[in-house]
Amino acid sequence: MRASKGLERKTPLRQRKPMVKRSRPKMTAARMEAQGRPCTIRIPCYCEPNPETTVLAHYRLGTGGGQKPDDEQAADACFICHEIVDGRMEAPEFTKDQIRLWHAEGVLRTQEARRLEEA
Repeated sequence: MRASKGLERKTPLRQRKPMVKRSRPKMTAARMEAQGRPCTIRIPCYCEPNPETTVLAHYRLGTGGGQKPDDEQAADACFICHEIVDGRMEAPEFTKDQIRLWHAEGVLRTQEARRLEEA
């Protein structure tokens, strides 16, 4: 019985390009600044008055799952309003259109507050 040499490649293996992460940083200045601010979405009967739970809630305009728009298209939202806007919590007495409208109004209020701070 002869010993086999094994398999040998005639061409070298192709080098793979390193994966490039294309997402933005997770914690931007705008996201950090949101904490401590009042909620601008203000969903009636749900909104928390505690500004320590405030986070930045991005308003999605047809972006795919897992993709967030710029931080300029976001509202300062308390924890409960953010959960409702993102669909993790239900507010059965309101339609999705009402919730989207409050979120859009919150984005406008947040943008106005930022403009006034810069002036």
